[in-house]
Amino acid sequence: METIVCLNVEMVQQFNRRNVMMDVNTNQIDVQIVHTNVLNIVTHVLMAFVLIVIQGSIWILSVIHANLIVVIKYWQVMNFVMMAMNLNTMVVLVYILMSNWMFRLLIGKCLLCDAPLILVESTGFCQYLKSCEDLIGLYYDKQSNDCLPQCGDGIVAGNEYCDDENNIPNDGCYECKFQCTKNCLICKDGICFECDKGYTLDNNQCDLNKESGQINSSINDEAKKKQ
Repeated sequence: METIVCLNVEMVQQFNRRNVMMDVNTNQIDVQIVHTNVLNIVTHVLMAFVLIVIQGSIWILSVIHANLIVVIKYWQVMNFVMMAMNLNTMVVLVYILMSNWMFRLLIGKCLLCDAPLILVESTGFCQYLKSCEDLIGLYYDKQSNDCLPQCGDGIVAGNEYCDDENNIPNDGCYECKFQCTKNCLICKDGICFECDKGYTLDNNQCDLNKESGQINSSINDEAKKKQ
């Protein structure tokens, strides 16, 4: 009797062990199936993404190609238009030069003005004639159509500082600008206030001192002897 009980217990234990082993194997199989399914899903997603990128790139390239064709056609049309414009420009230029318009333009300068305007030579623009009749010391200049002073007429006008009616330098006024005598150290408005070393101020002139003159003459004599 005890022997039969022991056999039954062993058979039950073996049966339980088999069931446990089968459960473990079943779980392992289920894990492998899930892993395989995940890999398949990831693979399909990646392939779909790659296809989308490839299709997008192909679309972009096709758009660029189409735009290039449009640009090329545009430049061909523009070249044709420019050629036509060059011919028309030549015709228009000839017409402008030969017509009697009020303003005949050539390189931005006027060639002829309508009366009472006059053409100013220095600027190339049309202006009204400027009158200088009531301006003392100012005279009409045709090139600039302006009233300008005339240096040497004895009248200080315009941008002149002085006018002594001569062209002698170092006499207090030269070319209508103040200028002192030679060897003047401090000069203002053509008046000398101080002379260089070795010179004496006398009647707005810087005269060489006698001692300095004697030294200079002796130096010159020695130089002549050496020659």
